[in-house]
Amino acid sequence: MKLESLSNELFFELFEYLNGVHLIRAFHDLNFRFNKLLFVHFRQFQFDFRSISKRDFDFICQQYLPLIINRVPSLSISDNEETPNLFDHLLTYGFTLHQFTGLKSLLFFHKKINKILTESIYLTQLTHLKLIQCYYNNHEDELVDLINNIWRLPKLTHCYLDFENDLLKPIVPTLTKLHVIFIGASESIMINLFQSMPDLTKLTVQLFIYHLNGHQWKEIIVNYLPNIKLFRFSMNFQSSIHNADTEKQLNELLDTFRTSFWLDKNHWYVRCHWDSQDIIQNTHIYTLPHTFPYCFDRTRKPRLKLNGWCKSTCPNDQEFWSYDYVRESPLTREIEDWALSPMRFSKINILQIALPTHESIWSIIPTFNYLTSLTISIVGNNAQSQLQALIDRAPHLYSLAIRNDSNFQFLQWNITSTSIRRLDLMQWETENHLYCNAATCFTLIDSLWRHQCEVLSIDIENRSIVIDLISRMSNLRSLTVRCNDDELKNSDLSSVHDEFIDWLKICLPSKCSIRRHKSDINIWINKEN
Repeated sequence: MKLESLSNELFFELFEYLNGVHLIRAFHDLNFRFNKLLFVHFRQFQFDFRSISKRDFDFICQQYLPLIINRVPSLSISDNEETPNLFDHLLTYGFTLHQFTGLKSLLFFHKKINKILTESIYLTQLTHLKLIQCYYNNHEDELVDLINNIWRLPKLTHCYLDFENDLLKPIVPTLTKLHVIFIGASESIMINLFQSMPDLTKLTVQLFIYHLNGHQWKEIIVNYLPNIKLFRFSMNFQSSIHNADTEKQLNELLDTFRTSFWLDKNHWYVRCHWDSQDIIQNTHIYTLPHTFPYCFDRTRKPRLKLNGWCKSTCPNDQEFWSYDYVRESPLTREIEDWALSPMRFSKINILQIALPTHESIWSIIPTFNYLTSLTISIVGNNAQSQLQALIDRAPHLYSLAIRNDSNFQFLQWNITSTSIRRLDLMQWETENHLYCNAATCFTLIDSLWRHQCEVLSIDIENRSIVIDLISRMSNLRSLTVRCNDDELKNSDLSSVHDEFIDWLKICLPSKCSIRRHKSDINIWINKEN
């Protein structure tokens, strides 16, 4: 069967599943029929710009976005190192958010949100809004007004705001679902929020530093949340007493969750972990099943170990050991501590680990089918074979990061993968910083990564290596470098004349986008002049 023999209706159904970027790249200008299907009849272009090349972005903005801007129901934009200054470039092309008149879903990642919140009032069709790792620079009074624009959106049903501020108090008394994070909050602050939302049926709460016992939670639910059907919480805090008394204290805390309100009426069970060898006495208590993406403390550092104390209120202690909601692995270097644990993490997206590691990793994480990001440091022999074995089990692995000075060693290995597109070879340590020289970089250029790598982060000895990497790595669309001959690499003075940026603008194709973030230089690549 030939592709062109398929009906228009079947193509429209297929098109709805594709990112608009991929859709245009695959079908534009194939022939007159496909152009007419796309740009005359098709009504639903869902654009996810988070991993787009600068060339594709420029092409879409220049040729097609003006024709279809009112037919974009979903838009995702990132301002991280893969697509630096993307939103600013969108504005440069003359587009504004309120021109997307059919927009129903909007996601921003790692972007200053002042202008976004200002324009959001015009997005009257918006039902879904996500602001992830975003930031702002307003005074508090101005920020309140901007945030209130969100609550004025007439059709908004789903809102995800991922930044810290005490002013984020949604004035939506009809809200039925809420996931909220409190850091060091008091019981009174939580009550003030919950009492304004009597229609809540589903509540998920994460508490850091502060915690409540079962009696306190019961009072809040009974007095202020009469319609709650599903309640989940996670509390991370440090014990204020010495080890000898901690177990007694935690048993007493668990007993407050063993009342008829918790066990008989609602069937809500909790589990508590306490790391007895942790100096800060870290404690983690949460409802079962565990429904949070992290098993971490506030800093998202792996604090959960199994050489401590673990108890639950569940009648059958063999239940709820599958942590399928956890996306970022809590494993530490002491992975052998987990060898006898019944805990299983089957849907891990992000894994950071030292190699070689204990063989129990293959049972603790029984499948790596969901793994997309892997960060490793090499601490001994046999790391190469373990790394290849892990990669072979991860068919969707997109990003691989090598830490410390292990990146030099990694470049000598013939590691193979059909899925990895992003390499991060930057070091975390600032002391005794090592930079890749030209010979080391040519080892990378002459490897399989020459054609496979699309996003690269690397420390380099001199700036001429930038030109070699961009010109010789055929599919590279984003490059982040820290350069040893950058005069401003250790400077925080943004007002100082940036000679390195000026040099890059002269030497690189004119359509490349270049941005400095402290010592990092982000280059979004378009090789056309």
